[in-house]
Amino acid sequence: MRYRSMITAVAAGMMLAALPAHASTQVLDGKKTKVLHFTDTVTAAQDNDKDITNGNRTNCREPRCTKFTFLYKPAKGVKNAPFSVRIAWTYPVEDYDLYVVQDNAGTVAQCGAGAGVSELAIVSDPAPVPGHKYTIVIDHYRALPDSVTVTVQFPTTEKMPTTAPKPADGKQPTNCALSTS
Repeated sequence: MRYRSMITAVAAGMMLAALPAHASTQVLDGKKTKVLHFTDTVTAAQDNDKDITNGNRTNCREPRCTKFTFLYKPAKGVKNAPFSVRIAWTYPVEDYDLYVVQDNAGTVAQCGAGAGVSELAIVSDPAPVPGHKYTIVIDHYRALPDSVTVTVQFPTTEKMPTTAPKPADGKQPTNCALSTS
């Protein structure tokens, strides 16, 4: 009998160890935890130009996309305020697109610039009631094997630039803090 409970405990521990690192939901409270970090490891080159008009890209799956979920829950005494999500990668020839999706509200911030080594999205008006889940979706639109770092900051100190002109088609997000260095 003792062995059965020990085997059950060992099996449960092995199952937890087998879960991906981003499987547990981290809490961003702005007091104890002001910054979250995730790493997206891209293992194969991708070119998804053929899907340029493929509707809602937040529904994509691995290996095309990687998703990280966290709970936005300001701690007692911390005001509801904007938070930022920045992704960064190695090679300027790569093209990643960033989406921030709120549970039951859809996409609340995005950045889909065509070049660079980082992108920024700011959720300027997070859910007024704490405790909502947000999912970061990274679309590996045009990618090489690489590591993409994800940084979520609350409250954010990031600022959105206002120098980029609006696109002629009105479809691609602009002013999403594209960085080439």
